[in-house]
Amino acid sequence: MAEAYIADKGGEWRSERHRGQWRQTIADYCAPIALMPVDQVDRAAALGILKPLWKCAPQTASRLRGRIEMVLDYAYVNLGIEDKVVNPARWKGKLDKIFSKPPKAKNFRALPWVEVPAFMADLKARSGNVARGLGFALLTAARTGEVMGMRWGEVRLDNVERVGDGLVPTPIPLWTVPEERMKAGRQHRVPLSGAAVEILKEQRSALGLEPGAEPDRGAYVFPGQRPEKPLSSMAFIMLLRAMRVDGVTHGFRSAFKDWGTDATSFARETVEAALAHTVGDKAEQSYRRGDALFKRSKLMDAWAEHCAGRSDGAQVIPISAARR
Repeated sequence: MAEAYIADKGGEWRSERHRGQWRQTIADYCAPIALMPVDQVDRAAALGILKPLWKCAPQTASRLRGRIEMVLDYAYVNLGIEDKVVNPARWKGKLDKIFSKPPKAKNFRALPWVEVPAFMADLKARSGNVARGLGFALLTAARTGEVMGMRWGEVRLDNVERVGDGLVPTPIPLWTVPEERMKAGRQHRVPLSGAAVEILKEQRSALGLEPGAEPDRGAYVFPGQRPEKPLSSMAFIMLLRAMRVDGVTHGFRSAFKDWGTDATSFARETVEAALAHTVGDKAEQSYRRGDALFKRSKLMDAWAEHCAGRSDGAQVIPISAARR
């Protein structure tokens, strides 16, 4: 029903990016109700999705609530049951009695880029699926949902890339995020640094794969408690809390951007492309056909060096001292 709603109403929206945001929000957070008949999505199901998110990311939770409400209303009308079902995601007179009104949007809390090497050293000392997933997200400057939904079939570590039904040589290990999981609704190729590749190799070992064995292409790279499910949206947040970091996962993208623009000579367009941001007006975009893959590969290698505390002038200090 969400896909049908986007297909029918998406033409009214301002951009393909907005459609991508819709799809990503539903994919990231609505997995528990994705296969439920719409008339069985009750208040308990809606609260199960919204309550944890409302505490840590109220703006995102508020947008998600509105989208769930619209999809359910659309479904009720299409099924002819609008007079028989009360929408469990409705705000006025319903969820406004449970949740506080979300505050005005603020920038994501971010760790300053100079403190990232200390954070990474602390993170590497921790084992487990969640720690590796968070480290991978940091090294790739990817969005949380992109990493949580990542499947082994999207990864090429053997210097070839899948194009259509065939393989073509490429000197860069790649992670190709499909368009349906991207905020802008466009496929995004992520060049992987040696440190990011190492995390994927550790993850393969942790999943019990024999050396040389290929994982199931459809399996999640960072699965949740059940292998057929991805990590929960709260997993990274809880880890950051345990590490006493005053920031959110998305804030590492801000740290990456600040580092790229303030501490390196890489072009702004290369940094923005690494973040999968659209650069320039429509005329410029029509002429910009490439994705600066090789430039971005050098950028991500330099970022990995910084995260490891090996960049020029970097000094790694204990994370507790970095906050004093």
